[in-house]
Amino acid sequence: MRASDDETGPFIDFETPENGTCVPWELIGDILLGEQPAELWPDVKLTAHGKGIDEWHYFSVPGTFGAVSQEVVKCIGDFMREYFQFFPSTISDRTFYFLQNISSLDCLDRDRSDIVFFPHDASRVMRIKSYRFRAGCIADPLVFVIPETTTELFATQGVKRIIERHNLDGFKFLAADTVD
Repeated sequence: MRASDDETGPFIDFETPENGTCVPWELIGDILLGEQPAELWPDVKLTAHGKGIDEWHYFSVPGTFGAVSQEVVKCIGDFMREYFQFFPSTISDRTFYFLQNISSLDCLDRDRSDIVFFPHDASRVMRIKSYRFRAGCIADPLVFVIPETTTELFATQGVKRIIERHNLDGFKFLAADTVD
């Protein structure tokens, strides 16, 4: 399953000064990409808008894997730590964590997936139309990324069940495809 934000709930408006120009986004991006040391992580404070902010547990943040609530980290953090480091922030007076990808799970069956490569470089993946994963490579529950894409979070059915059992709003799970 691919995990993404649910576009019907609260949101962060990055055009407002408190969420845009007053936030050191370049430094944040450099740290999350591993180009600057973690010790430089700034005190990130953002403001969300919309109904249900107090029940929301994931915010999409362009150029990142997003921010998850402290409650999410308590529930599924152990199933993410192999692949992510957590950087604290405050969103509308609640603790959230930005995700820094620290490793990936090589589990994509490239021969059976529908992959579009860049025309000028057939070794680089432009996008993946359908995913097929190799059997036995993915533990459950688990949240992970794959080396072929730097923009998508993947979660197993076990993670989806935990998120739903704890009523952690803000996630939309999409079928990535099948595991063979």
